[in-house]
Amino acid sequence: MTNHLTILKQAGIVNSEKKKSTKGPEREYFKLNQAVILSLTVAPNLFLATLRNLEENKSNQFTTITPELQLGSSKKTSFNDVMEEGLNLLPQIKEGLLLLESQQSKLLRGYQGLRHHIQETLEKNDFTSPEIRILLLLIEQDGEMSQAELSMALNLSPNSIPELINPLIQKNIVESEYFNDELGNISFKVKLKLT
Repeated sequence: MTNHLTILKQAGIVNSEKKKSTKGPEREYFKLNQAVILSLTVAPNLFLATLRNLEENKSNQFTTITPELQLGSSKKTSFNDVMEEGLNLLPQIKEGLLLLESQQSKLLRGYQGLRHHIQETLEKNDFTSPEIRILLLLIEQDGEMSQAELSMALNLSPNSIPELINPLIQKNIVESEYFNDELGNISFKVKLKLT
């Protein structure tokens, strides 16, 4: 783990600070200092890790943090055939991948910004942290989730979900709809109510 953190620190993704500990030696604490996309490409003939910064002014910068490793050939052809195929196709494929990465960066910045704006608005309107988590989940799932889906997303027992959504029902923000699941048990769906 220390080696991974050292690599991230060298790449400028995390900062660290040493602090005294009451329970033993001085400890090093790590903090993420920028939003990034870490992309791993794994294929029979390739392993590549790429890091892309999500900051607006650095959106076109990316760093390869592991070398490209050729792990063998997928088909046997002559040297000239392989070189010609590479010259014809690899530049086009690489250009397409860079375009996809650029689009992904823009979409992730938009997602991050909108999610933060929604959360700030909800906090200003005195919603609690659990209520905000549920509302953000509902927004991301087109305004509707089942009791089981909420349970999995929140890592909580299905029986604890009604207690969490009741305040939102009382605020007239969500509504619940009961149904019988595949096993014949009574369950419910939670839906956002937009007025």
